[in-house]
Amino acid sequence: MDNTMYADMIPFLVGKDILNNGISIPAGDGKTPFLPITEMAEATAVVLTTPGHEKKNIIAAETAFSFAQIAELLLDITGKTIPYHQPDVSSYIEQLIQTGASEDDAAYIARFCVAIANGEFDTNRSDVRQLLGRSPISLKDFLQKIYC
Repeated sequence: MDNTMYADMIPFLVGKDILNNGISIPAGDGKTPFLPITEMAEATAVVLTTPGHEKKNIIAAETAFSFAQIAELLLDITGKTIPYHQPDVSSYIEQLIQTGASEDDAAYIARFCVAIANGEFDTNRSDVRQLLGRSPISLKDFLQKIYC
């Protein structure tokens, strides 16, 4: 089973007070098919408790988004322009440390950002609709719950 990143991590990854300060993450133009943790758990439970899932399953949203696209979704939701800042990795690590992360945790999270920038999370495939029997929540709807 291949899982994507939790949509629930977006607020932590992008910096504090993004509605006023903008998104700050060194993820370049990389895209991630973020999926809420509750739907990842539900899809995983289906794989583990029902037959017919012996083949590799991709538990990810059907559409991947870059952080620039996330900023556009937030503009649609809030009416506010949200700039997308792309600090270098060392500055990003410092940003995370300033928000309370340990140096080791900040370095670990920064490696995810580099992986996103390199396109390593963009699976271009999802089995979630099949596993859930419905479409998962859209990223826009998920972000609306967080930022409105």
